[in-house]
Amino acid sequence: QIFNRCAPRPTGEPQQDAGMTQATPQGIMPLRRPGEKFAGQSSATAQVSASFPRPIEQHPGAAQAIAQITTPQRPPRGHRAGASQPSAPSTGGRQEQWDRRKPRRMPAAAPLASEASMAFANAMPAPMPAADVCPARALFDFIRSSTPTLLRHKSAAADPQFVRMMFSLLDRVTAKDLGMMPEEDCMCLHNHPVPVGFVRIHLGPEASVGIFVAAKGAKIAMHDHPNMYVFGRLLFGRIRLTAYTPEEPLAEGGYSASLYQDDVVGPEPANFKLEPVLANLHELVVLDDFAFLNISLPPYSDTCGRPCTYYTAPHAGMPPGQKAAKGERFKLFATSSGGTPAQGMRYHGPRYRPDP
Repeated sequence: QIFNRCAPRPTGEPQQDAGMTQATPQGIMPLRRPGEKFAGQSSATAQVSASFPRPIEQHPGAAQAIAQITTPQRPPRGHRAGASQPSAPSTGGRQEQWDRRKPRRMPAAAPLASEASMAFANAMPAPMPAADVCPARALFDFIRSSTPTLLRHKSAAADPQFVRMMFSLLDRVTAKDLGMMPEEDCMCLHNHPVPVGFVRIHLGPEASVGIFVAAKGAKIAMHDHPNMYVFGRLLFGRIRLTAYTPEEPLAEGGYSASLYQDDVVGPEPANFKLEPVLANLHELVVLDDFAFLNISLPPYSDTCGRPCTYYTAPHAGMPPGQKAAKGERFKLFATSSGGTPAQGMRYHGPRYRPDP
């Protein structure tokens, strides 16, 4: 249908009242007023048509429908998001109490792993190398793969994942894997003015790897490891290991330290670990010919503030067989003398870095 107010009427037809007109196939017809009907229109149809122009609010049932749409309703008890629930009636006055309820407390987020742990998790090789891989080679490869992380994070060597991997690899290393022969290597040190030897395996900015070899009766004097983590393994022999934990610096130079360990270790192989504070000062007295794998992270460096300092041993004046209690405090004074000289020895084991 096309509505046209200004369309001309056919000639000869009576003039209609002013109003809208309707174009039909039979001609131009005036639109009805509300409540009127056209010729031929039934009364029922006229009644329905007459109700159309009214606003929607005046329709029967419209007020109830609008109220259900616009009034917020409290979800039924036990309602879950996404679950189909029967419609609940409006709560009326309890709506304000529902709105004032405190929001549900969200669970705390899981703690983030340390940056060093994430770096090791991404760069760490397989937890255990294959049986046909030399244990010493596997240990060296692991240290080399960890070099970027060790250089970037000062405390990376304290990461639990790194410590577990180091100990699992050290457990498999034997003197034979490193090319050591106890009788031949220690025989040359007997009756020698320098009964301690050192086998250099690797020295780099991130680590120092070597083997201490000593004849029975030798001693590696009390010394420290400033800002260093040290992993070690007794390959063979027997030693008395005494370690102290520094607590307070002394004005005279040195530390007030507590005894951490005073034990005889060997002849079975054993692993050791010391930290920048815990058991950082130690002394080794050789009871039988021994070899000791030493891994320092990072190595000694005078320019980087990591010099090696020797100290007086407070337990040296104790009667033979007497031991101090763990945790007992002593004064350890720094000394300029008393260092342990060592002669260089040739290494016969696998290379730290593979051949190009």
